[in-house]
Amino acid sequence: MTITLNPKQEAIVREQIASGQFASADDVISESLRLLDVQRDPLPVEEMRRELAIAAAQEERGEVAELDIEEIIAKGRVEFMHGDQRR
Repeated sequence: MTITLNPKQEAIVREQIASGQFASADDVISESLRLLDVQRDPLPVEEMRRELAIAAAQEERGEVAELDIEEIIAKGRVEFMHGDQRR
């Protein structure tokens, strides 16, 4: 498949590679498409409700941990760079 980008899109791809966040244009496009997929197919409402109920029950039982924002940010960056493998 061949994809033609307009000059603005091409500049975005080049900027992302130059920033070091991506190694290639293929990586930029792959991540863009993954994010589009996530945006179009968000977590179903019932699944979110189920997850929230579980979290609330855990909190009531005292099964919560202190949050380390630096650790959360680092984990988020790793997941972002490698793609969310849950799907």
